[in-house]
Amino acid sequence: MRSFILALVVALCMAPAVLTAATITTIDFSTLLTFDACPCDPRISFSGDEYISEGVVFDEASDTMLWVQGDDAIGPGEPWAASPTNEFISGHFTAEKDLTSLSVRLAPTAQGTYEYTLNIFDKFDDLISTTSLIVTQDLGDLSNTGFGYFSLNMTGLFINVASFDVRGSFIRSSHNNPYTVFGMSSMSFTSSCYNNDGVPIICTSGPTVVPIPPSLLLFGAALLGLGVFSRHKRKT
Repeated sequence: MRSFILALVVALCMAPAVLTAATITTIDFSTLLTFDACPCDPRISFSGDEYISEGVVFDEASDTMLWVQGDDAIGPGEPWAASPTNEFISGHFTAEKDLTSLSVRLAPTAQGTYEYTLNIFDKFDDLISTTSLIVTQDLGDLSNTGFGYFSLNMTGLFINVASFDVRGSFIRSSHNNPYTVFGMSSMSFTSSCYNNDGVPIICTSGPTVVPIPPSLLLFGAALLGLGVFSRHKRKT
């Protein structure tokens, strides 16, 4: 009996909590439409629900395919509209998600300095979190960082995320170009993991071991004490 109780206590203390695996979703817009070279008219519309199977629907304002710095991308539906200095790409998830990361890959179509902002919202359109980055790709600017795509990343634990948007705001340009036209070539997000109590936790790569809950340890200690007590009682 005592051996059984000891084995049970050891098993309880060593067993990790059961976790669900992290879900990583990547959307690459070159899988939708590939330009062999820059077309004469780089604006081609696509349906915003092309990626509904991945759990994302893009809003009508983001329904344009662009050829940006050598890669396919989506951009604002009317990139040269009446508000050229503050353009955005937006979308929503088909179901609320608990995210631990969200990343978008961006590049401007014109030389200048712009601030790019990534926002996430709940189902009531209340802001959950935001992150921003100022990037200069302008040969006439001493702050020029060179051309190419860059990533705008958001990490943490964000509960009940319903929608998102990526905004570009004009700051300056040595080419007198006030338009904030940019493309997004891909996006990826990681859904959060849960422990066996249904509590969301930050996902980590590889096997994850969660300490045994204190209440379960106390229960195991009580069983061990009961076995020792029974043994002493038999000796008396």
